[in-house]
Amino acid sequence: TARCVGRVGDYIVAATNSADRVYRSADDGLTWEPVFEGLPTIMGFPAAVPTDMYTDGSTLVLGGTNFFAVSNDEGASFQPMNGVLGSSTFGIDKVNDNWYICTSANETNLPANPIFRSTDNGVTWNALPTAPETDLGIGNPIAQNTTGITEYQGAIYAITESNAGDALQKSEDNGATWEAVGSVFWGKYIRNIDDVLYVTSFQGLDRSFDGGDTWEEVLGPEYFGFGFHGY
Repeated sequence: TARCVGRVGDYIVAATNSADRVYRSADDGLTWEPVFEGLPTIMGFPAAVPTDMYTDGSTLVLGGTNFFAVSNDEGASFQPMNGVLGSSTFGIDKVNDNWYICTSANETNLPANPIFRSTDNGVTWNALPTAPETDLGIGNPIAQNTTGITEYQGAIYAITESNAGDALQKSEDNGATWEAVGSVFWGKYIRNIDDVLYVTSFQGLDRSFDGGDTWEEVLGPEYFGFGFHGY
């Protein structure tokens, strides 16, 4: 079963959880070759499970359980990304020249569930000052898993798994503070495509042309079963 698939340069790259390996194809999936260089020797639960990827030109960033790696040669080889801490990857995105990775971590010098940003194509990473906090409808704000992140007109937008209607959060001070935007429940994915925000959640797929103030439905919740978590 492929956990994540992307096209980078002339190749399709797929990370699986059945054969526990990363593969790439130069013929649109007719044949596949395994990729080993720079990746963990043992892949699969619980050692290293690939969960998310993002591609940009010939660059591919791959994240998972207990590992983060970047490839600058169309997925032929990978290098570990030093400075990204956490046991799981929940979202990867690139906007302009900034890479973002949402993780889980329990480090005393980092916020809970930190979000890391790189401004030098993955060479160095720094955690944002805080991660979004939502109250899950119980009146006790806590840092939730940030499952998606993007930028829009200079602000950072993060999507979380809150069921209190405040799943979409915005920061205009580089992650120092966050505020809820609109009314989104159990968000799972967010992207800025041509200055339009797209969000998937248990409500379906919605888009906003004004930074999240108003939304219109693209696909209803019937297209996103509960088991798929809105991806």
